[in-house]
Amino acid sequence: MSDKNYAGFFSPYRWSPGSIIILTILSIMNVLLIFGSLYYHSIMLFSSFIIGLAIELLIIFIKGFENLVIMENEEFNYEGSYGTVLKEIIPGKEGVVKIKNELWSAKSDETIKKGEVVKIIKKEGLYLIVKREKN
Repeated sequence: MSDKNYAGFFSPYRWSPGSIIILTILSIMNVLLIFGSLYYHSIMLFSSFIIGLAIELLIIFIKGFENLVIMENEEFNYEGSYGTVLKEIIPGKEGVVKIKNELWSAKSDETIKKGEVVKIIKKEGLYLIVKREKN
């Protein structure tokens, strides 16, 4: 796998809008706490600032060391492979299929019971389209 498949520190895959919003709120809160602690000479506000800053730095540290690998569409080569149903698949409702020690959400136009073997037809978004394997 080439380096282009790994998300860097500033990658949008790593920093979703939710994590950016949380860090922004924490930063605003920390600015207010530090100014409040200076204005009111409050140890409690300063302690809260230190705790908030520690949480903010912890989030940045954890996000920075997440191991994210971006899968390209051409890397998916499960078509024609076989898997086992772990959660029943009903038409219109997805189930779960285990294939090569990976769990995938799967859809089918037929009811397939837990434990049955399925053949992977194709991948549509995050779902595998499967059919019951005839014995």
